[in-house]
Amino acid sequence: MAQARRPHVVYITPIFGYPPLGGPRLRTYYTLRALARWADVSLYVTQAPDTPDREAARAHLLGFCREVVFPPPEPLPGGPRALLRALLPQPVRSGLRGALAALEARRTTAPTAVASRQTADDHGAATDAVARATLLDTLAAWAAAQRPDVLWLGFGGISYDLIPLKARLGRPLVLETECVWSRFILRELPFAPDALQQARIQRAGQAKEAEERQGAAVVDVTTAVSDVDAAYFRALARDPERVMLLHNVIDVDAYAAETRAGVSAQQPALVFAGSLSRGTANVDAVDWLLDEVMPRVWQRQPAAHLYLVGRDPAPVVTARRSSRVHVTGEVPSIVPYLRACAAALVPLRWESGTRFKILEAFAAGAPVVSTTLGAEGLAVEHGRHLLLADTPETFADSILSLLEDASVGEALRGPALDLVRREYDVRSAERQVAAILERLGVRLPTPVAAV
Repeated sequence: MAQARRPHVVYITPIFGYPPLGGPRLRTYYTLRALARWADVSLYVTQAPDTPDREAARAHLLGFCREVVFPPPEPLPGGPRALLRALLPQPVRSGLRGALAALEARRTTAPTAVASRQTADDHGAATDAVARATLLDTLAAWAAAQRPDVLWLGFGGISYDLIPLKARLGRPLVLETECVWSRFILRELPFAPDALQQARIQRAGQAKEAEERQGAAVVDVTTAVSDVDAAYFRALARDPERVMLLHNVIDVDAYAAETRAGVSAQQPALVFAGSLSRGTANVDAVDWLLDEVMPRVWQRQPAAHLYLVGRDPAPVVTARRSSRVHVTGEVPSIVPYLRACAAALVPLRWESGTRFKILEAFAAGAPVVSTTLGAEGLAVEHGRHLLLADTPETFADSILSLLEDASVGEALRGPALDLVRREYDVRSAERQVAAILERLGVRLPTPVAAV
């Protein structure tokens, strides 16, 4: 019997990073690997790839992708405005423009100033529209030449502008979401410092909700990282069966096989890992951890050391360095830190999606203490896979239980590893990708060997 032709998937994403360190990089990388088991994949990255070596990244990707397109490496034209367009979804940019306009209005109400500001805002909106249309035309022409069976948008939460490709090319389109982006925005509301900030967040969140509603009604499949997210999108979709699971996954075996030398972490060590750049939920988590939780831990365990491990630490994070608080910046691998720690901490108070930091900790054998929100969407049980705590007192008590009784952490390790291997390994994503393609009527060939 003749082998079925391998289908061709065009995968378009604004975010790609290599090596795959941290959530955004891991998400796209493992989705591509899972897709490559069943289909030929052509990759188009619309923004500059997050990598120190573009050619090494391209060479690696061509090991399992048919074609790889990165944008030119030249700086973006247009200065700061172009950089914001590259990094932020349109509703958030609109919210920021509104907030900046309000701040300016406080300083001056002169008619000429108001007129000048309105002209600038109108010009910015027009520039955004032209840039979106140009990108859409470029992608449509490139994708049409590829003759794909399926269009797949990575980081769908910020890719709604590209949904018109479905009609332009007449191909089924998958919108791969990494979280419910409107929740990501709106969950910051309780922590906004003033009414102006609250209004900005509210506008951006409502605009994103509108995009999510419109997108779910149009695309052929919306993927969700968890049952929690899937329930949200199913409530928006005309056909709830068009919403399908595609978990965040990792290569569990790679964590077990990690051979990098250990780190000389001072003991007992606690680790909080994630991007620590300005304005993120992780920065809020650092403040809560250091202001509310760790003082309680240090009362009983003054020798405990906290390691904040992640890229681009904001000045407010680096300012927290002390003899017991270590800010490392980005590291080549998180595994040595996870192996050296008594606990991996996930003290998030607002966010959306599921946590690679928990999956990585499970795979590396690190006991986890998390807020309930920090573990949202994962099939975890308190006391079996990890410890859940939502107040400073209970979070501190959970940390102390791990520091003061090694058997508590030991009891968590086996069930946590079993769970991540069963539900969140890359092979799970391969099965889910196959189900998505079959839903679209794609005939699947025998899968190629794992990458």
